[in-house]
Amino acid sequence: MVGHTHEDIDQMFSCFSRHLAKKDARTIPELFTEMEKAYTPSPTCEQLLHMFDVKEWMHGHVVDGISGHVHQHQFKFIKSNGNVVTFYKKWSTTKEWSRLQPRDNTDPIYTMVKSILKGSPTYVKPSLDASLLTKINRDLVKFNAKFDSVTTDWWSSFIKKLQTASYTPLPWCLDSLLSINKSVPPLIQACTEEDEVELRIGEEIERLLAKETKNTEVTFLTLK
Repeated sequence: MVGHTHEDIDQMFSCFSRHLAKKDARTIPELFTEMEKAYTPSPTCEQLLHMFDVKEWMHGHVVDGISGHVHQHQFKFIKSNGNVVTFYKKWSTTKEWSRLQPRDNTDPIYTMVKSILKGSPTYVKPSLDASLLTKINRDLVKFNAKFDSVTTDWWSSFIKKLQTASYTPLPWCLDSLLSINKSVPPLIQACTEEDEVELRIGEEIERLLAKETKNTEVTFLTLK
């Protein structure tokens, strides 16, 4: 059973924070370079320029108000009479599956999916406040004494691109997921510096243990 990955992510960003406290990164490429040096295996950094409005696309098709699902580790989806029925349980060793449905709904084929989504989500264009870019331009002058000419030129070029950029929407990727070659991710190793490893003991361990062993019911918020 794959566990929650937030601890691995927390460890990675802790390494980023400690590394950048000792290294200067005045531009986005420099930031990516330092982040890739801060962790083993070296991560790949990319600047996000495109985004799909998936939430709006799913609006009205999926039941709102679900809660408690973050405490469960395993989910099972079964097709029944054309509907998707959802089950969940805490651990792989838990014998019984719990069916996801509101407490006041006894329909055995209750589904949280109201209707099948069609097409693709709309593209969200970046929203840049002109006054913000103007302020950054003014602040750039203040940093002339601290920035070299290469850094200053990079920021000037970057701001100009933001002001004049035209974005071409990317194709919706969900339909192509089945054809992607799945590979096992590399084992996550420790930070590059030995002092990055910290042991969590005492009350914190007890708190986390209590949280993980508690069986939380997944419910819906009923709006009246």
